[in-house]
Amino acid sequence: MFTGEEIKKIIESANSVKLLKFYSAYKDQIYEVQHKLLSTSPPTAYVNYLVHDPEGRERIKFFIDSIEAALKGNVDVFFNDQQQIGYIRALEGHSLEDILGFTLNMKEALWVVIQRYNAQVKNSADIFDVNDTYVIHKVLDCSYFWLALSFIKTRDEIIARNKDQLYKLQHYAAKVVSIFKEEKIYAHISRGISELYGLQGTFAVLANPDNEELPENIKLIGWQIPPDLLKKVCTQKPPYFKSLIVDGDGKTKTFEQGNSHKPIKFICQPVRDSDKTLRGVLFIHNKGSLFEFSKFDRDLLNQFCYFTGAVLSNSIMATKLVEKKEELSDLAGNLISLQEFERKELAADIHDTLTQALTGMGYKALLCQEIMHKDLNRLDKELDELITLINTGLQESRQIISNLRPYMLDDIGIIAAFKKLINSFKDGTDMELIFSAPDKIHLNSDKSIALFRILQESLRNIKKHSHATKVRVSLDVNTKGGLCLQIQDNGRGFRPWQKKKATSGMGLLIMRERIEELNGKFDVHSRPAEGCKISVTLPLRDRSRNVRY
Repeated sequence: MFTGEEIKKIIESANSVKLLKFYSAYKDQIYEVQHKLLSTSPPTAYVNYLVHDPEGRERIKFFIDSIEAALKGNVDVFFNDQQQIGYIRALEGHSLEDILGFTLNMKEALWVVIQRYNAQVKNSADIFDVNDTYVIHKVLDCSYFWLALSFIKTRDEIIARNKDQLYKLQHYAAKVVSIFKEEKIYAHISRGISELYGLQGTFAVLANPDNEELPENIKLIGWQIPPDLLKKVCTQKPPYFKSLIVDGDGKTKTFEQGNSHKPIKFICQPVRDSDKTLRGVLFIHNKGSLFEFSKFDRDLLNQFCYFTGAVLSNSIMATKLVEKKEELSDLAGNLISLQEFERKELAADIHDTLTQALTGMGYKALLCQEIMHKDLNRLDKELDELITLINTGLQESRQIISNLRPYMLDDIGIIAAFKKLINSFKDGTDMELIFSAPDKIHLNSDKSIALFRILQESLRNIKKHSHATKVRVSLDVNTKGGLCLQIQDNGRGFRPWQKKKATSGMGLLIMRERIEELNGKFDVHSRPAEGCKISVTLPLRDRSRNVRY
């Protein structure tokens, strides 16, 4: 092992005046030759850092100046610096072989410059001989020894720490993989960060995954973040497509822009599910203090967030399956009630219309029979009224049949059927209704009936519950070739995700089931006092037969 005292004795026994005179006069040339030799070396991350990064080039100059300081007697300062560099290079993940290559290049650069120097020296006493070269080489060997010792020690510590982190990541994964409630997963995220890094983890949950704007759309779980720092990170454009860091100077950068060996203050990492939907943002910090975060730590964080996103996807899927099961159970449980309700309504319609019409016709026929031989003038009048009753009965019977199965869709098409339904709605209300649609759309029977029933049910609900003053209905084809129906009102709104009692929520459920059976998408957007918007999208192309309607 080389010690500082041994190197001091070697330097003191040499001609220190000649050494310093040469080194001080030619250290700039040593730098130029060293830089040139590194430029022609096989490219590695470490070589690229030294050759192309301004910080790396300054590091070479500092190293050359440190050797000069050691030749002046400041050996301990020089070796302490080498130990620190060994620690930093190990944290950065560089290879010890690359560092040895730098030392060998330095010896070669010295040899080149010494040859130049000796070629122009006139006094033989000033020639840089083997003994002089031995002293500088000994300093270089010592510097590499202390750097390598620090490097290996740090690397062993990193390996032990990384091994422990991998075990803790496995432990975290084993815990959360069996959790199917999002709130419990969020709580484990903060604890997982604390176990992995000994840092604070704050998870920002997005209330609405479709809206990635922060900070208005978040709920913080864990240690609270300073509002000014949160706002600064949240206002980046785009905010969360990449991981962000806040360095010690308060500058916001991406992970790629920041150096892994420099202390940082704040980390912002997006967490996306398996569909790449942003579910939340993980903030890592040390309660305002600076902390180090190595390349391995960053890679581990990526794995942590990837796994967390997958677990959240499973949780969301499990939640949807439970909700679907409950909805299907509700649907099955209420099916008989719905059938009885429809039969009751049908019976009431028949009683209020056809039964009364037929009763009126019967009485009118008896009256005609009674007066046919007594008062022909009155008979003509009563027969006219009987014909009117018969026509009214026929219209009412057609209306009942149309309510059961809207044949006008086949006769006049969906656009005309929509207009007729909307005009009928306008006649019974003071609401302003705006309808927009193309002149003609060709649909098969199932899709036409589904859209017609949804519009019919929606208008009925708007009239009965919404207290709206304006309704907008649009039917058009989007850029992806899908048919879109939108029904929007400015009424009092409601919370569609809240469970309804009895049959009050069955309308929306039946609408959605009907559309999903046709490979479509059904969405309801509504909040109290903000109206309601129903959006339906149906494919115009039948997937199973590849036929366009």
